[in-house]
Amino acid sequence: MDKNNSSAVQQEEKLMYLSPPKEESFRPTMFETKRDREIQEKGAFRALFLPSVMENPFVLLGLGMTVGALGFGLYYNVKGQRQKSQSMLQYRVIFQGLTIVAIAGGYYYRDYKRRNREALKDLESLKSTE
Repeated sequence: MDKNNSSAVQQEEKLMYLSPPKEESFRPTMFETKRDREIQEKGAFRALFLPSVMENPFVLLGLGMTVGALGFGLYYNVKGQRQKSQSMLQYRVIFQGLTIVAIAGGYYYRDYKRRNREALKDLESLKSTE
């Protein structure tokens, strides 16, 4: 009985002192994709905002004009110049519409470029197989 007890104690000691997992097998779940790693390394502003602005600067321009028209509209409203305030708020609506058109146009243009890239790759693969 003493031998069985001592072997059980030895097995428990082995279980208590398991080696830690290898670092190679450890993979963080928070930053798994390439884009997530880029956000972690560069920061969200440089990884997300700047490429979007460089791809479609008209959205940022429309946003600035919309905010500017809203700000001037509120300023003129506080000053009591109702006619100017009303016209600025009408400009704000126009600028919002132009911003939406810029967003839609940017998505269309990006999709157009992607499709052309895919078509060129298909042509190159066809030429290489011939």
